Amino acid sequence: MGAYLKRAASLHVPLVGLCTGSFILARLGLMQQYRTCVSWFHSNQFIGEFPELEAASDELFVVDRDRLTCAGGTSVVHLAAFLVERHCNKAQAAKALRILIETMPLSANTPQPQPLFTEETDNVRVRKAMLLIERNLGTPLSVDFIAQHVHVSSRHLERLFLAEIGMSPSTFAMKLRLSNAYNLLATTKNSIIDIAMQCGFQSNSHFARSFRGAHGMTPSQVREPFRSICSN
Repeated sequence: MGAYLKRAASLHVPLVGLCTGSFILARLGLMQQYRTCVSWFHSNQFIGEFPELEAASDELFVVDRDRLTCAGGTSVVHLAAFLVERHCNKAQAAKALRILIETMPLSANTPQPQPLFTEETDNVRVRKAMLLIERNLGTPLSVDFIAQHVHVSSRHLERLFLAEIGMSPSTFAMKLRLSNAYNLLATTKNSIIDIAMQCGFQSNSHFARSFRGAHGMTPSQVREPFRSICSN
């Protein structure tokens, strides 16, 4: 396969790396002098393995001459729509997206949804608790419930969180919910009230107050610049 890809590259055949396909192209030396799109999930690994390459983890896909790379997931759909539009027309690209139950094309520079939490820990109980919180953002869990799930007392769980990531489970959960809300505001067309409910807030006013306290701006102010990106 490597020889086949190198032969294709020598003939200037465009090469597409989907998700971790970018690693394969880079290991074959086929991404030198090219920008590479990498999912935020694999960004550190890619940079560590290929420090000399220019990697972008804040875009859905990158088209750099005859190299096309994308973050994976649904970004594959939008890269495909870009190609359909380039080689056919915009109407056929829109039709293809509708068949795939996508409502609109997203441009290459649309931001990738970022990781909901960046705090790292090797403590198994804290890690399990963090993942449990992440899976239940729409229905916030009590500290007692989380502690019971990871088989420690509530007080001990509080101590573990403070020691490992410098905040309580409740503070971490709120930070996660607000981070998820920010991503949804930036990457979806869902209404603000729907996003508030999806992130476990019982009212729009509670959401707005909490969001402004965390980000220094209202949900509407965050969404405005991304509207212009999606409209271009």
